[in-house]
Amino acid sequence: NKLTGARLLHAFEEVWREGFVPEASKPLSYSDQFLTLSPARALMSPLSFMRLLKAAEVTSTDHILHVGAGTGYGSVILSYLSQKVIVLEEEGAFYAQLAQNVENSSAKNIELVQGQLADGCSPKGPYDLIFVEGVAEEIPNSLLEQLKNNGRLLVFEPLAGLQCGKMARACQYQKIKNTYTKTYLFEAVAPLLPSFSKTTSFQL
Repeated sequence: NKLTGARLLHAFEEVWREGFVPEASKPLSYSDQFLTLSPARALMSPLSFMRLLKAAEVTSTDHILHVGAGTGYGSVILSYLSQKVIVLEEEGAFYAQLAQNVENSSAKNIELVQGQLADGCSPKGPYDLIFVEGVAEEIPNSLLEQLKNNGRLLVFEPLAGLQCGKMARACQYQKIKNTYTKTYLFEAVAPLLPSFSKTTSFQL
């Protein structure tokens, strides 16, 4: 799959995925599939996550907002690659597991925040990178505004007519002064983030 790069591969080798999945799913920790964390949330498959992470081109000086951290697997990997990771999670059960998993990892450059995913975390910004771990039907402008100039946001968006766990499209938003560009990257399987569901307007 042409996933190369010494820093990226080292981070994946150092972080053991089985420490971040429910007990019943541990035998599947290294299978290339997303793993259910709750009825509404899942851990992204290793390949989809790694492809999105490679596209993000994380640098050692990046200040990152990790949105939808779940139990923290992606957060710890991001911590190996960057200067600082602000980790945002809204579900209380995940947040408790996330805190324990980060403590067990001994990562020193992670800061945890509990709050609504779609709101981001503007007090800790602006960010070089906002990494949204999952499929978002809609990215609010208020989240994009938390990027630094030339900052980028990486996320999956659903392809028309497809549901959670089906094919999605990775894309990158980049802030250039007061405008945003959007680039489509590749297609992959990724789980839906319900917090980014598109709002429906009233129609007669």
